[in-house]
Amino acid sequence: MSKAILGEFGKKLRVEGLPFLSPGEALETSAASLTATILCRRHNEALSPLDQEAKIFFTQLRDGGHDLDRKSLSRKPTFHLASGQMIELWMLKVACGLFHSVGAANDRQLLRTISDVDLGKATRALFENRWDDRAGMYFMGDTGQSFVMSPDIMLAPLLEDRTNRFCGVQMSLLGYMFSLLFDDQALSAWPWPGYIRRPSELVLSGNRRSHHFLMSWPAGYPDIIVNMHRRKGRPPPDARPPR
Repeated sequence: MSKAILGEFGKKLRVEGLPFLSPGEALETSAASLTATILCRRHNEALSPLDQEAKIFFTQLRDGGHDLDRKSLSRKPTFHLASGQMIELWMLKVACGLFHSVGAANDRQLLRTISDVDLGKATRALFENRWDDRAGMYFMGDTGQSFVMSPDIMLAPLLEDRTNRFCGVQMSLLGYMFSLLFDDQALSAWPWPGYIRRPSELVLSGNRRSHHFLMSWPAGYPDIIVNMHRRKGRPPPDARPPR
């Protein structure tokens, strides 16, 4: 996870799910302890704009939710703009970092749990913009589904069930669920209910106001708008936890 985003949570962080922690055990640490310098200077500088764009997107989602919680006489919608293509590449960068890290998958180092991976596909997507037909960023949410917004980040490897093939990352940003897929070889036939590929706009409304998170994509992609309504109080019984 990018240090630019971890820094938005303050100096002290609580982390769960690392291989050396017991189930439910939390570690108090810092952003500096959770990040490592693993890229050369040239590649680090080349990819740093992705981290900055992700930070902008993260703060937009956070501040938009906070704004709907406050009382206001204004009814004007607020619009935010981010590059969907850069956010997608940032998520791919995070997936590669997770693969090479000591991230947890069944409480073991990820490299020791997977049976197969094609990192050449990740490389081609990152540096040549060549993706599998169904690969890319997905927003996870179906019509009528509820989810819980929470002030945290969660990451998990995206593994194909039958072959345990590593093909991407699942990510919760403040409760908003995303998946990044770079390898669709072993996956079931399209469509996948509840998976929205490369949305162009996320709309969060509440208190008679709305925040519109616009995501730009290259010409030719369809406009797909996801509408969500924010309500305070106890979540409904069928609410999806941010996992």
